[in-house]
Amino acid sequence: MINSKLEKAEFIQKRMQTFLTLESELQLEKNTENIDQLKQVKEASEDLKNQLENKNPEMSKSETELDEIIQRLTQTFPTLESKLCETVSQVQGDKEKMERLNNELDSTKQQLSGNISQVQEEKQKMEREMERLRNELDSRNQQ
Repeated sequence: MINSKLEKAEFIQKRMQTFLTLESELQLEKNTENIDQLKQVKEASEDLKNQLENKNPEMSKSETELDEIIQRLTQTFPTLESKLCETVSQVQGDKEKMERLNNELDSTKQQLSGNISQVQEEKQKMEREMERLRNELDSRNQQ
């Protein structure tokens, strides 16, 4: 046991020094951990930076290739658009020609139908006339 005030003060002083020492060691350990973590973060960021620098030329190349593709498409599009317009015009012309030919065909069918009717009527007239002439010939032969 601590008997005197002086011993108590010395005991408290030693404990305070021990506490301060432990606290500073703990702080030093935390600082060391923080420094290690920061070093790891720094290494990781340097790795990422190196990877980015290595990929940057590839990305530039890819961007250049994309620009070339876009340029070719931009040049090709008006040509395709022109060809499409030309094809649409041809199709419209062909459609109009087909409609005109269909109309002519319908008209020809109607004329043929009318002609067939006339031919049938003429045929019937001729058959009647032939029959009449036959009858007349028969009657002359009998006389």
